[in-house]
Amino acid sequence: MLFTIAAAGDPQISQLQLRNGVLVISPVTVASQNHVVLSRQELADFVLSKAVPATGGASLAELDRALDRSRLMPPATSALAVIDAKGSAHHNYGLEN
Repeated sequence: MLFTIAAAGDPQISQLQLRNGVLVISPVTVASQNHVVLSRQELADFVLSKAVPATGGASLAELDRALDRSRLMPPATSALAVIDAKGSAHHNYGLEN
């Protein structure tokens, strides 16, 4: 997989290549045939695994499948709890009394 990517309005173009499971990012001066232009918000959402932009096409969809980031984010429904000596959970949400 090889493509170039840029943020809208930014002259910097980066080449992304996945080699043997390693993502190699290099600055380039010319966009490749598989070039993706995203807004800064779309790029941030992709990096944080919030969404795959529709404008990214097959290149970003393939990269998203290759980057399994599911283990990096804690479950959204987990609440912090402290178990006391009797085994009762006290939800303190990380705050001390």
